[in-house]
Amino acid sequence: MGLIETGPDALAQTASLGQIIAASSDEPVHILFVHGLRTGDRGASNTFRANLSARLADILAETAPSRTELTHRLDVGPRPRLTYMDEVIWADDAAWAMGPFVDRYEYERKSGGHAIIVDEVNWWPLALPLRCHALLAPEAYLAGADVPNLRLCAAVDSKGRPLNDGIHYPFLSKSDLDQRLAAKPLGGGAPLADGEPRRVGSHDQGAQRGPRHLGGRPQHPRRRRHRAWADAKIPLQSHGRGLQPRGGA
Repeated sequence: MGLIETGPDALAQTASLGQIIAASSDEPVHILFVHGLRTGDRGASNTFRANLSARLADILAETAPSRTELTHRLDVGPRPRLTYMDEVIWADDAAWAMGPFVDRYEYERKSGGHAIIVDEVNWWPLALPLRCHALLAPEAYLAGADVPNLRLCAAVDSKGRPLNDGIHYPFLSKSDLDQRLAAKPLGGGAPLADGEPRRVGSHDQGAQRGPRHLGGRPQHPRRRRHRAWADAKIPLQSHGRGLQPRGGA
């Protein structure tokens, strides 16, 4: 069947990033790396930059960046007066100050020409409080706690100590975090450790109670399906006012 040209530029004129850098000689090359929605911390470009350095070993002076500029803040205007389910999203200017930023990494060439620049655009600070309030916090009571991301919502490390890193704000209090980590989810799920759910066997009390909590009949372990309730994905549908300007209808 072949490829269908849709334009506006011909596919023959399309070049890969490696081809662009190889043909750039000493001209500047500026790469923007933008992460996905689930990101909640800096470093989304780490794997990309490691692979880039390995592929450009004949061009770069060193595999590590020769110059790094972290947390260049982006001006996104004054703090908005938004609420979710009557709860203020950015309660004060300190919360809003932990806004989007850019981390810049510069790689020098062996030839001494213009550096190859990778700008990691971190826009997740705008989305993280919404994920914390609307998804991560209530999901702890449904399918189980996403421990690493809930800790980011509370701005603490794996030992419960404040991050104090200048990019995270405690949108969840310590008591809110502890309450959600200790919650027994309605779906009989287990907390996510390092982003992966733990398997729950038929002997687990949460798994035994899961069907009854969901309004169904409890199942005998031998009749249980191969996948535990901990692995089930329970859709979350939010009812209510949603995002509203403060004071809005």
